[in-house]
Amino acid sequence: MGFAEVFSIIPDTIRWILGWFPHMGRIHVHEAGVKISGPRVLKLHTDKLYKWFRFLPKGMYFYFPHFSEVYVDNIKRKVKRLPEQGLTTQDNKKVRVGCVMAYNITNIEKWLVENETPDASILAEAAKVVEKWITSRVYETITAYSPEGRSDDSLSRAAQAEMGQDFGVRIEYLAIETFAESDMRSIHHSGITPVFSEEED
Repeated sequence: MGFAEVFSIIPDTIRWILGWFPHMGRIHVHEAGVKISGPRVLKLHTDKLYKWFRFLPKGMYFYFPHFSEVYVDNIKRKVKRLPEQGLTTQDNKKVRVGCVMAYNITNIEKWLVENETPDASILAEAAKVVEKWITSRVYETITAYSPEGRSDDSLSRAAQAEMGQDFGVRIEYLAIETFAESDMRSIHHSGITPVFSEEED
């Protein structure tokens, strides 16, 4: 084993040793998270104070890297754009549809623990909701669609009903941003829409 190989394992060795000692982290006011230790899940937020560390600022937590994993996310209102889809309306018009979605995380445990890649997964599920909504309506109905409020916003309500409970979020709205006739072909034969990119505002 050469010098380069010896020195390359030193950082890993140090990291392994430090993993047996407590690490400290902090949840900020715009964040929430979970600490997973085996089967136990502890919610982390800024109001969490360990009773034996009253002198520390709010949001402080401790964990042992070898025994626990910590996941944190920003819980501010999120706005995501869905990649455009090529779909076919109920009256067989081929269209190109682009949507934007806004949502708030309401259950951080469900969001981070039950979903491996929540940001990508929620976009894929939203695309499926859009596909179902578009393909069940005729072209003229879609072009005339302009909800005056949330109570008559059927697309947003469909998204909340089909996605909210699974992801631990409240869908604020799912809105059509671009809609036009197109020669784009739909390849989503399985009914599952692949998501190639995401954009956050």
